[in-house]
Formats: sequence, structure tokens, C-alpha cells
Amino acid sequence: MNDPHKTALQYAHRGWRVIPILPGEKRPAVNQWQHQASTSVEQINHWWNGEQSGCGVGIATGEQSGIWVLDIDDRDALYELEREHGELPPTLTSITGSGGEHQVYLWPADGRTIHNSASGFMQGIDVRGEGGQIVAPPTIHPNGNPYEWDEQCTEIAAAPEWLLALICDKDPETTTTQPTPSIIATDRPGDLWAQQTDWAYILIPDGWQLSHTDNNGERYWVRPGKEPRDGISATTGNTANDNLHVFTSSVPNLRAEETYTKLGYLAAIHHNHDHTAAARALAAQGFTTPQPDLNILNHLTTSTDAENPNPLAPYLIDWQTFWTTDHTETEWLLEPLFAKGRAHAIYAGAKVGKSFVTLAACAALATGQPFLRKPQTDPQHVLYVDYEMTPTDLYDRLTEFGYESTIFDHLHYAQLPVIAPLDTSQGGIALCQAAHAVGAEIVIIDTTGRSVQGEENDAGTYQDFYRHTGMQLKRMGITWARLDHAGKDTTRGQRGSSAKNDDVDIVVNLTRTPTGITWTATHRRMSWYPERSDITIAELDDEATFTMQGGNLEQFELHIFDLSDWLDEQGIPANAPIRECWAHTKTNGPTGTLKKDVEAAVRYRKSAQYSLRKTGRDRARDTPSDKTAGQTAGHSGTEPETHTNKGGTEDGTLRDTIEQAQRDTLSPCKGDRVHSPQTEHPNQPTYEEF
Repeated sequence: MNDPHKTALQYAHRGWRVIPILPGEKRPAVNQWQHQASTSVEQINHWWNGEQSGCGVGIATGEQSGIWVLDIDDRDALYELEREHGELPPTLTSITGSGGEHQVYLWPADGRTIHNSASGFMQGIDVRGEGGQIVAPPTIHPNGNPYEWDEQCTEIAAAPEWLLALICDKDPETTTTQPTPSIIATDRPGDLWAQQTDWAYILIPDGWQLSHTDNNGERYWVRPGKEPRDGISATTGNTANDNLHVFTSSVPNLRAEETYTKLGYLAAIHHNHDHTAAARALAAQGFTTPQPDLNILNHLTTSTDAENPNPLAPYLIDWQTFWTTDHTETEWLLEPLFAKGRAHAIYAGAKVGKSFVTLAACAALATGQPFLRKPQTDPQHVLYVDYEMTPTDLYDRLTEFGYESTIFDHLHYAQLPVIAPLDTSQGGIALCQAAHAVGAEIVIIDTTGRSVQGEENDAGTYQDFYRHTGMQLKRMGITWARLDHAGKDTTRGQRGSSAKNDDVDIVVNLTRTPTGITWTATHRRMSWYPERSDITIAELDDEATFTMQGGNLEQFELHIFDLSDWLDEQGIPANAPIRECWAHTKTNGPTGTLKKDVEAAVRYRKSAQYSLRKTGRDRARDTPSDKTAGQTAGHSGTEPETHTNKGGTEDGTLRDTIEQAQRDTLSPCKGDRVHSPQTEHPNQPTYEEF
């Protein structure tokens, strides 16, 4: 039967609680679906005869439906499971649109509870229990294929004892007397908040650290002010109710050997054990079920501010600070590739060189070496999470960069890690903790498709990635980039969902050129991020070198250089913000100077080309006769270019080719734009093997 409405009624007749599934997606079409899932004919007719008429069908798993599901994405993992423990019995099975299996089993009759633990059972096999749901036939998968029942078996089997022993909660007495909160219909703020909030988002902001998670999903926590090597202070996830069991007596307001619900912890730590005050604060943040007949205007006029604090208060802009902050400033971690504190998506076709260039840039950051427009700096901590390369691959690349036998104190390279997917809260927490532990300035994820559990064509996968990982890294002020593959048609962007472009500040496409690669920003939120950077990759003394053409540097009108000199003479620091420079120029500067000229001068003075070339440029400008354009006496060459590798240098700017007398005739606030000459690269070696 291909009618989702009629099929939903059939499922309900079997006692399965059903929910509508959004067309083209795998998520429910209703809010708080754990409570909304229903076997009511009236409710089902209301859904599919109304706004959800085009939806697919989902089944809420758990005790009320009487079933749980083994979600199998990797048949090799299933083979290993059966080889170790024994064969699974034939049971009702759905073939998913992506070719996986949903094996349906009867709910345990002895009071044991099975949690919904996506990616928490074993790699390639998930469990859908309490609080879980599956997409069911005849729903269409986002890839266009239908979900279908396997006709080989139509009966639901009881799971073997060895499987139940692996996945069931270990505390049946607790689970039978206190049902799992995630399926309790409630309008209490504390319950609603607890259902939607992971312990990590409660404990980590208070200074707790996650030490580790065991095979049963129980998490071990270390109190504020203590290190994991000093021992465990509390656990969560050891009962179906997921309470906090405290061992330590060193946390104010918490007692040793006591168990706290999420609301109980919130009340103890932040509201002096006042549960009512804690619940009131949560209600003010929106954790409440609106009553249909509520007159919100009457509610607002009869409530006091103390009873209903503004839940958005911490996020409201302070306008005085806003207008005194220089928002036109450009900040680079590594110019012109990585903007500081920003999120990047870097994609390319196979063997173009995205990992090659990214690793070279990260190695330069971690050692402080110059790279492209980045000058010599102090080393920066880099966390590189690599899901693809082997140690041999890494060795080959680092030695090609000239780093043989280098001890990287600042390059923290996680190779082929086994952590929770980054589109889950567990994965996001793990990565953020790792970044915090090493003091990372930048995090690289190589590659995206191997770091998430969701479908590549599913927009929800990348929305979840941003919520659990990307946004959290950004809150921590960490620059991050995820590497990805292009589709078959590279002109159409990244492979998979277009949502990959939505959660980042910069989307970069790499393409091969005869001499290297072109780094093109196809999407950018900041106008100052360059649209295109051409990078030449060559070999010099058996080491890979990375070169940017001088013509790709930002071009400035001649009077901008003179305005920059004038600011130097006025004693204005090179890192002074635009607001300060503009205020000084309006009062003391040349008549007619425009604000946009000051902005350009500040941008030039803060760029790497200014800081690196000022001394050499001035020497070249003032040294008579025995020099060529852009070079000081005794230095040969005709092309202003930035040439860097592990120990690269930079020299020459366009300004050097202009005679001093000509520049002296130009006003600091007027002048003609000068374009850099186009130069060729005869005999330029090319680097072919990325």
C-alpha cells in the first residue's frame, strides 16, 4: 500500500504510535513529536487530511508502541555482531531508502527499558527505543527511493537474551517505577527543559569536564577545579531517568552520594535549592506548554518583571558598546585563507589539493613560519581531525613541506579518530572539549562526510552539525573549517545538500591550474575576504613551495600609500582602528580626505604586505639607481610576488615601481588607481602530485 494516510491507520491498528514525516526529509512534521505520536484515528485523520496531507509516515518506538528497532547501516557490523554472539532471529524488517535495515523487535516484557541511542550501540548499528522513531514504508527517502517492508518475514520476534543484555538499561527497578521522562506528556517547565537539554549543556558551562563515556553510555564527570587524572566526581546516564549521581563533597550546594534530576541540580546550584524559582525561570525562557485560551495581553499586564524575566536579556545588544566598536576591522588567522573566528567550508574535486594546501597552512600556523601573506608569528595551536589519511600519507606530506623530524608542539593531529558523529550532541561535546584541552585557535575537519551520521543529501544533517558542533566552536571563538568533496559537476558546488552553505561564513572552491590551485570564495559574509587567490605550488630543493602572485594583492591608489605614511608620521599605531584614524584625520589631516580613503589606508597598514614590506620597500624607494623595480640594490628579480614555504620570505610591492618624485606630486586624498602589470612565469616548475 502506497497511501501514507491509510498505512498510518494500519500501523495504529497494530498499536504503533505514528507521526507524520516531512516530505523529502526524515524528521517529524510536528513539534514535541514524542508526546504527539498517536494511535488515535481522529488525530491521524486530522493530520493527513490537513496540513500534513503530503507527509510520509513515522513510527515512535518504545514501550507504548510495544516495539524497538535495530537500525543497521553497515552489514559488516551486523556480521561481526552475529559472529561474536550468535544469529539474530527472523523478524519484521524494513529496507530503508539508503539500503539499510530497520529490524523490528518486541518490547521486553520483564520491565527492562531500551534507550534510544543513535550511534551509541556500535559503529554502523543504532538502537531506536524510548524517545526514538523510525521512518516507515511507504515514505520516500530524501534520495528518492521508497522505504519498503521485506516480505520474507511478517512476524515480530522477541530479541535474544544476549542482545537485550547488551542494550537494555541495567536498572529495571528504577525504570518500572519511574517511566522515562522523554515520553511523559507534561506541561511542567522542569520536565520540558530536561527533555530538551543534555547534561553537557548544563554541566560544562558550570566548569565540569567530561572524563569519558563507557560502552553502556554512562558518562563520567570531573567537578570544577579538578583534572580528570584526579578522579571522577559524578556520573550521568546510569539510570533510565539520566540523573546526576554525585560522589564528591567539594561542590557547593551538592551533597555526596546524592542523586539529582536536571531541575534539582539547577535549583541547587543556581537558585539556592528553590525548585519553584528554578521552574519559574525556565518557564520565562519558554519551557512551558501554552494553553489554548491564554490571553497573552492579560498575562503580560498582570505579571511582574520578577516573575517573567526576559529570556533574551543575555543576548540583547548594548548599543553604546555596539557603536564604539569598529565593525570594519579585518581579522585574519592566516591571510588570505582563514578569517579569524569564522567558519569555513572548503570543497574540491578529487586530487585537487584541498587537504594538501590546508595541511601546509596548518603546519605553518603551528610552527609560526611564514605562509602566503602570513608573516613570521608565534606558533598557534591547531587541532586537525583527519578521518582519511594514514600515517604514511601524513609522513609523505610533512616531509614534502620540509618538516622532517619536526616535533609539532602546537599541531595536534587526531588521525582516524573514533568519536561520536559531529551532528550529535555527544560528538560536538567531544570535539569542543578536545579543542579546549589543546587551546586550539583553529579546528580542521577532514572530511565532512566521514564525520557525521546523517545522510549527505539531508539538510537536517548539517543543521544538526551546526547546532551541536559548528555553533559551539564559534561561541568559543575558535576558527574552524570543514573539508568536503565537490559533486560530479563541480560548477554546482559541494556534494549533497545545499544546506552545507548555510552554516558557514565562507565557502571556498579549489580548482587546479597548470601551476597550482585557485582558491575561490563562492560565498562570503565579509566583503573584505578576497573572492579569488591564485596559489602556485612548486618544488624548491625537493620541498613544496607556495607562492602568491603580487597581482593578487589588494591594489591601492597611490594617495593611499601617502596617507599611510602621513599616519606613520603622526605617530598613529599601525594597528589603530578606523574610528581613531578617521577622527584624527578629520581634525589634523589634509583637506578633502575621504573616510573611504582612511579605511583603505588602515586596511593597508594592518595587512601583512605592510608589516612585512615596509622596511624593504622604504629602503628600495630611497636607495638610488642600482636597483630594479621592486628590489633593493644587489637583489635581482622583476616580479613583485609573495614566496613562502616552511621558511619563506616576502619582498617587493607595486609601490616600489613608482618614482618618488611622481608620488610627491600626488595629493594624499586624490589620485588615479594604478593597476599591477601582468607578468609571466617562464620556466616556473609545477607541482603535480597532491
